[in-house]
Amino acid sequence: MPYQLELLSSVRYGDGHYPCHDTQDGKKVNVGILTLDGSYSLFSEDGGKSWARRENPNRENIRYKKLKDGTFLGLAMHNLATGKINPAQKKIPCVAQVFRADSLEDLAAERYSVDFALIDIPGLGIGYGDSGEADDYHCSIFDHGLIQLENGDLIATMYGQFQCDKNRVDYFDKYPFYQYRSWCIRSQDNGRTWEFLSVIADTHTHPVDPTAEGYCEGDLLDLGGGHLLCSLRTMGHEVYTPLYMAHSLDSGKTWQKPFIVHPDGVFPRLLQTENGAILCASGKKGIFLLVSEDGYAWQDPFYVTDNDGQWDKGPSGYNTLLEVSPNEILLLFDETENRTGEMPAGEMRRKVYINRYRVTKY
Repeated sequence: MPYQLELLSSVRYGDGHYPCHDTQDGKKVNVGILTLDGSYSLFSEDGGKSWARRENPNRENIRYKKLKDGTFLGLAMHNLATGKINPAQKKIPCVAQVFRADSLEDLAAERYSVDFALIDIPGLGIGYGDSGEADDYHCSIFDHGLIQLENGDLIATMYGQFQCDKNRVDYFDKYPFYQYRSWCIRSQDNGRTWEFLSVIADTHTHPVDPTAEGYCEGDLLDLGGGHLLCSLRTMGHEVYTPLYMAHSLDSGKTWQKPFIVHPDGVFPRLLQTENGAILCASGKKGIFLLVSEDGYAWQDPFYVTDNDGQWDKGPSGYNTLLEVSPNEILLLFDETENRTGEMPAGEMRRKVYINRYRVTKY
């Protein structure tokens, strides 16, 4: 395989975790990072060579996509119908919260507008997360996959359960937890209205490990000519199950069978560099990068960190992956430094790191 990663620099920034709420405009980058009592963002105007910290104690961290018209759009994580409907009703609505801003500077200063979109998701069901609380239901999740095709269409990933999903995960004993499926939605008017497009993967059609939570946390990459790549988590709570990839050759209308690319991984991030390298950043036991030329065959993993601690003593695995110069990437991740001592929360162990790599093609 033709690509090599060279570490150019590594900076230990400090406390924080889940450094994955990123927005980019060329060399301008804003990354939202969580803390135990709020959040902050790191803002750079020089491709990550220097950073300014801004406190955001009440801000909902959203990842925004720069659109072809120069504006920015982001989707809130949760279906706003959650908690506001009768979970026993037959038709489950889906309401998206759509954020917009004119510039990255406006976003960093929290100058944005909010709209709402009602989306018809056929067969949408009620599901449960991994909190262990019987009343903690949800009606689907908008995830970090958001792309704009050459024709202007927006494609976004979602996951949750349809009413037909009945593959139960047994270790959730307080309620019936059925394995997730992932699907995508489409907007043809710059995000004002959305429609269901297709199922990317479900565990009835493509079974996974019975301890897995199912296909979730999908990211998207547009490879051109209608060829889309989707990366998918299946890992359960404190259970390590594989990371998958799936391809579409018709702009997301249909999807090929998903296939395994790594034994574990959460919140996989996709990126294609100027020289054609397709990269995926993920992790949980440790942080790793995967590299491919075509999205089908993948090189051996490049391990950034290796944490052999317990689940709550490892990294979150929720990373930012950006190209800030031709074939030069930034990876923001968290990692634990105290893997044995007792602490009241696993997040208190985590420190944010910023690595810079050069991607070279042989």
